[in-house]
This record gives sequence, structure tokens and C-alpha cells, in this order.
Amino acid sequence: MNRRKILNWLAASPLAAWTGFTVAKAESVSPVKASSFPSIKDDLLLYTHETATLGRQHEEWLKRLQDVEEGKIKRLLGLTPQGWGRNYHTSVIFPTHFLGRFPGKKIIVSTDWQAESSWDARNVVSRPYYKKIFNTELIGKPLRRFDSSPDEWELSNGSCYFYRSIFQGYHALRADGIIWYDPVNEFRINEYCESKTARDKTWENYISDLVTRKAHRDAWEVGICSRQHKDDLPGRILPVNYNNETGWVKGQDGNDWYVVCLPNIYDWLKSRGV
Repeated sequence: MNRRKILNWLAASPLAAWTGFTVAKAESVSPVKASSFPSIKDDLLLYTHETATLGRQHEEWLKRLQDVEEGKIKRLLGLTPQGWGRNYHTSVIFPTHFLGRFPGKKIIVSTDWQAESSWDARNVVSRPYYKKIFNTELIGKPLRRFDSSPDEWELSNGSCYFYRSIFQGYHALRADGIIWYDPVNEFRINEYCESKTARDKTWENYISDLVTRKAHRDAWEVGICSRQHKDDLPGRILPVNYNNETGWVKGQDGNDWYVVCLPNIYDWLKSRGV
């Protein structure tokens, strides 16, 4: 199946109207041009558009990640359905842009999955166009997936990417930003939903270990996942009266969070009486 047929198939799918996908928009994505490098360096949305076709929900999330880069949001929480592509945009595209744009910064990425995001991010920064945009490059050779553990890698501008499992230790690590996504993988969902002990363990690792890795008071935090239980990690952060709205909220942890809530199709239709 050629590219045109794939685009036509996607445009005819039921999700096309909701996501804003069109064939014209997809075909408007052009290769990276040297003249656009200065703009791409400072614009996360433009940086992402050069390598992917985005729907409205992706653009909304990336705009908020741009606000994190600019220091307008210190704590960002995304609630999205499964299969939305959130992990790639949050743990690969965003950190590679941030680390290239700001020399000497450090990021910790944490999840309950294998280090696939670290492999993918490392491969992004090893590409020639990345060096042209940010005037920095990966220190060391890029790895093929599963060759060896890429838990830590560094750029020539002094910026570093650290991957850790949410149940792994963070000894001696300090970061300017923390990203966590999918704190419970699909193989532990039943245990997590049925056991308060399992939920307590995840929360304890988050509150006592991960968030203490911030290097200074201006360090930011980004979390994104699907809701699994009313007492899951986002449920212990969000206010008790939270009702799936997008915007600023005062969390139960006493901090101000900007929440982006993108409900699944069923909840979205139900909320509109369909």
C-alpha cells in the first residue's frame, strides 16, 4: 500500500473528524529546510511537524509542553486514552528538543516499561539534521535497539538524558526536569486496580524518590498516562472534585497543576449525549 492510499484510508476513518486529520494537511508536511532551523530550535510544534503529522489533540499537548519549556508551567499532567501516541511526543520529541535548545540541562524520564523511549530519543539526536538545528550531537555511537542499555546518554552541549524505571533507584541523580508516563504497564494493571498495597507502592516511589530528584525550585515536571483507577497516581494528585476539565487545578499535593484531559471516544460522545 503506497503513501497516498494510506492517507486516504486514515482520512476516511471515524477518528479523522475528531483529530483534525486530512490528506492535504499530511501532504503539506515538508522536509527540513536549512532556512527553518532557527525557528525549529525555539518552536516545539514546528520541530514536531517536521517529522510527524499531528491532530488537534497532539497540537494542544505540544503547546503545553512548549509552555513548560518557556517556564510558564511547572507541573503539567496529561490524561489521555490508550493508543494516542502520547509516549513518543512526551518522552522522545519533547526532551530531545529541550536538551538541544538549552545546553547543560538534565532530564529524568521514568516509566514502568522498558527503555524504548531512551533508545528512540538517542536515535533522534544521532541524526544529521539534529546537529544542524541545535549545533550539538550525541557523545558516543548510536545504538541499535536492545544492543545494550541506553539508560543514560549525553550531548556535546552538556545536556543529559536519564532513563529510570519508576521502581528503580535515582541515587545521586538531579535534574532540571522530570517526565513520567504510564507508571503501570499493561501486565500489572489488574494487580494495581485490585491492590491498594500496589497503588501505595507506586505512590511512595513517586512522592519519596522521583519528585525529590529536582535540582532546584524552578525544575519542572510532566506526567501523562491513562486513568486506571480512581486511586491511581493521577487520582492522588488531582483535587477530589476534579471533573475531567482542562486547565489549572490545585492538587491534593498542594501544588498548582495544569491538566490536559483528552477523554476516549466513548466518554467524549457520552458527554455530548450521543
